[in-house]
Amino acid sequence: MNRRISHAAPRRRIRPMVVAAVGLALLVLASVAVAWSGDDTRNDHASPGQPLTEANAPADVPASDVPQQVAIEVSWPTDLTWTTVAGLGLPVSATAGPRDSSAGRARGFAQTPSGAVLAALHLLVRTSTQVGPRIWEPTLREQVVGPDVAAYIDAVTQDYAVAQEQLQIPYGDPLSPIYASIAGVRIDSYGPQAASLRLLIEAPDGNGGVARAATVVQVSWTGTDWSLIAPPRGDWSTVRALVGPAVVRSYTPLPGR
Repeated sequence: MNRRISHAAPRRRIRPMVVAAVGLALLVLASVAVAWSGDDTRNDHASPGQPLTEANAPADVPASDVPQQVAIEVSWPTDLTWTTVAGLGLPVSATAGPRDSSAGRARGFAQTPSGAVLAALHLLVRTSTQVGPRIWEPTLREQVVGPDVAAYIDAVTQDYAVAQEQLQIPYGDPLSPIYASIAGVRIDSYGPQAASLRLLIEAPDGNGGVARAATVVQVSWTGTDWSLIAPPRGDWSTVRALVGPAVVRSYTPLPGR
């Protein structure tokens, strides 16, 4: 795909507090903070076990390759090291990927469950407004697939424009660090051509506590690497639900550094 990303003028304003608190893939973490502050009632009463809407798989993935909902164990590679992207620590593996981190990008993931998990983590962060357009623009063009790619590009572009205006920074600069963390991972399903997992994301709730949300993230094998499947309508809030502390036990935590 070679879609040109236009630098559109912002369509809306947001409160400075929201800009300062934008987190991982703005639409995921901002929705966590807003929901827990009582400003968003869409998923406020989601039960811990409530199923989440899944992202749309690319049309060229055969039905037989679309993973079914059979959770499998997350097994972390033994050669993990760590890198920091937009203030967020992410695991890196010489065997599972990313093997190529040049120019701030993340490419070269293994066609394995651990490779799919690492691809989901890295590509989600690198399509966040926080990393700046020098990273999210080429990542969105080259490493995101599915019927909602255009909507996702528009959402990230517009949210960056809004934050840029509010923070008064030059176009191209990254935003403030991500004020959230990925606390755990659960693989709902895995196949050689597609994988579906949930990320447990934690962020400050603004009242001294912690807000948690489970977000469905899916990746598709393109023949040479994993690509992120854009969320429905380009909006991560459509595939996330607030969860309570009890749900943490069903997720595999990220390994310690």
